[in-house]
Amino acid sequence: MVSAKKSLITCFLIKTKKMNKIKTIVNNPLFKIGMALAVACILVFEKMPLYAGIAVGIAIREFLLAFKK
Repeated sequence: MVSAKKSLITCFLIKTKKMNKIKTIVNNPLFKIGMALAVACILVFEKMPLYAGIAVGIAIREFLLAFKK
C-alpha cells in the first residue's frame, strides 16, 4: 500500500512538472506571436485578408505587450 502511494505521488509530481513546463511555453509572448502569425499566414493562403489582418494586429499587440513586462 505504501509503494502504491509513493508511485502515485511521484506520477503526480511528474505530471505537475510537465504541466508547468507546458504552461510556461504557452504563456510565453513569443509563442503567442508565432501562433498569431501562423494563423495569419493560413488565412492569407485561404484568401481571407481581413481576418489575416486581424491576426497580424493581435501579433503586433502581443509583441508590444512583451516589452511592457
